[in-house]
Amino acid sequence: MDGRYTNIEMNFANDHLQKCSMSCEQKTEYSHVGELCTQPGFEPQSTSGRESLYRRTMVVFISLWIITLIILGAVLSVSFLPGSGLQNEMTDLQRMTSSSILEIQARLEDKNKQLETKNRENSNLIQEKSGLQNQLKELQMRTSNNISGLQVQLEDKNKQLETKNRENSNLIQERSGLQIQLKEIQMKTSSNISGLQVQLEDKNKQLETKNRENSNLIQEKSGLQNQLKELQMRTSNNISGLQVQLEDKNKQLETKNRENSNLIQERSGLQIQLKEIQMKTLSNISGLQVQLEDKNKQLETKNRENSNLIQEKSGLQNQLKELQMRTSNNISGLQVQLEDKNKQLEIKNRVISKLILQKFDLQNEVRELQTIAEDGFAKWTNKQGIVRQEVWKWIRKAAANVILDPRTAHRNLTVSEDGKQVTFSGGLLPDSPLRFSNWYGIQGKESFSSGRHYYEVQVGTRGCFSVGFVKESVEKMKYTVTSESGFLMFILEKNVYKVSTTPPTSLSLNEPPNNVGVYVDYDKGQVSFYNVGTRSHIYSFTGYNFSEKLYPAVNSCNSMTSGPLIISPVSHTA
Repeated sequence: MDGRYTNIEMNFANDHLQKCSMSCEQKTEYSHVGELCTQPGFEPQSTSGRESLYRRTMVVFISLWIITLIILGAVLSVSFLPGSGLQNEMTDLQRMTSSSILEIQARLEDKNKQLETKNRENSNLIQEKSGLQNQLKELQMRTSNNISGLQVQLEDKNKQLETKNRENSNLIQERSGLQIQLKEIQMKTSSNISGLQVQLEDKNKQLETKNRENSNLIQEKSGLQNQLKELQMRTSNNISGLQVQLEDKNKQLETKNRENSNLIQERSGLQIQLKEIQMKTLSNISGLQVQLEDKNKQLETKNRENSNLIQEKSGLQNQLKELQMRTSNNISGLQVQLEDKNKQLEIKNRVISKLILQKFDLQNEVRELQTIAEDGFAKWTNKQGIVRQEVWKWIRKAAANVILDPRTAHRNLTVSEDGKQVTFSGGLLPDSPLRFSNWYGIQGKESFSSGRHYYEVQVGTRGCFSVGFVKESVEKMKYTVTSESGFLMFILEKNVYKVSTTPPTSLSLNEPPNNVGVYVDYDKGQVSFYNVGTRSHIYSFTGYNFSEKLYPAVNSCNSMTSGPLIISPVSHTA
C-alpha cells in the first residue's frame, strides 16, 4: 500500500482536529466526541452556521472511516496476500477508491455551496416579498387617506353649495319682496322708480348668472364624484389584483421552500446512504453518482424556476410603481380641480356678499322712500273731497280680514257662520257680560294696537247703521256712544249722518254711501271714514294718542226690515 495517501488523510484529520480544538479552546470547553465543539448552554446563532458545522463534521467523519478502511486494507494485504502483484492491484484499487471518494466529497461540497446560495436567494425573495407587502399596505393607506380627504372636501363643498342655494333662495325671496315694494313705491312716487328698476334688473341678472354658475358647479361636483368613484374602483381592482398575485407568489415560494426542504432531506438521506455504502462496499458508487446528477438537474430546474420568480417579482414591482404613479397623478388632478372649485366658490362668495350689501343698501333706500311716501300719503288721508288714486290704493293696501265675534253681539242680533254678516232678529240670545246690552252692535274678534288697518262695510240703502272702532275699555252695559266713552263711529240715524264726537257732529253728504270704508292709523292717532263708491273722504278723528286695543265694530240698529250689514272683501286694484 502506498503510504502517501495514508499520511495525507491522517495529516488532514489531525490538522482539522487541531484547528477545531484551538478555536473551541479560545471560546469554551472542547470535546472530541464526533469531532464537535461543545459548550454548555451554547446554541448556534443561525441555520446557515449549523449547516456549515454539520458539513465540516460529516467531512471529518467520512475521512476517518476512509482512513480506517485503508488501514484495514493495508493490514489485510500484508497478512493474507502472498504476492507483490496482488498488493500492487490492491494498492491501485485503493488509489482509485480514494480518488472516487474525493471526487464525491468535492461534488457534495459544491452542492452544499449551491444550496447555501439558493437559501440566501430564497431569504432575499422573502425579504423582497415582505417589502412588497409593506409597500402595498402603505399604498393602500395613502390611497384610503387621499380618498377620505377628497370625500371630506366634497362633503364640505356640498354643504357650501347647500348654504349658497339657501342664500340664493333667500335672495330670490327678498328680490320678490323688493319687487312688491318697488310696485308700491311706483304707486307712491315716480322720482326714484327708474333707478330702482335698473338696480333690480341688475340684481336679477346677477342672480341668474349666479344660479347658472351654481348649476355648473353642481354639475362639476357630480363629475368629480364620478371620477372619484372610478378612481376608487380602479385602485381597488389594481390592489386586489396585486394582492392575488402576491398570494400566488407566496404560495409558489412556500412550494419552493417545501421542495428545497425535501431536497435537503433527500441530500441528508443520500449522505447517510453513502456512508453505509462506503462501509459495506464500493460497488454502488456509480449509482450514487447517477442520483447526484439527477439531483443536480433538479437543482438546476429549481434555479430556473427561482429566476422566473425573481423576474415575475420585478414585473410586479414595476406594475406597483406604475399604479402608484397613476394613482398619484389622478389624485393630484382631482386636488387641482377641487382647488379650482374652491377658488370659484370663494369668488362667488365675494360676489354674493357684495350683492347682499347692495341688497341691504337698496332695502334702506326703499325704507327711506316708504317713509317719505307714507308721510306724504298720510297727509292726504283726511283731506276733504275725492281721495287721490295713489293714496286710495295705499289706504286699501292696509286691508284687514275682519271677522265678527258672536260672543259680543247684542241679544237680538244674528251672526252668519263665517262672521261676515250681522242682522237684527226677534230672537234673544243668552245674556253675557261680553255682549252689548243697550246698543245693537257687535265687535270684531281681532284687535289692533299698532300700524295701519282698513275694512269695508256694505250698508246698502238702510236708514240706520253705525260703523267704526271701539276701545277695549268701552262699557257695554251703557248706551253712550261718544269718543270719550270709547266709540269712534260713523252713524246714520233718523236720516241724519253724524260722527260720535263729544258732542256728536252732524255731517252733510253730497251722496249717501252704499259701502263705507273704515281706516285707522294707530301710531298717528287717526280714524277715517270714506264713501267707497265715490272714493271720497267723509270724516276723520285725528290727534288721538291711543294706548289700548281697538276693535272693529258695527251696529245694525233695531230694524227687521233692513238687510244685513256685510263685511265686504277689499280689492287692492280698485
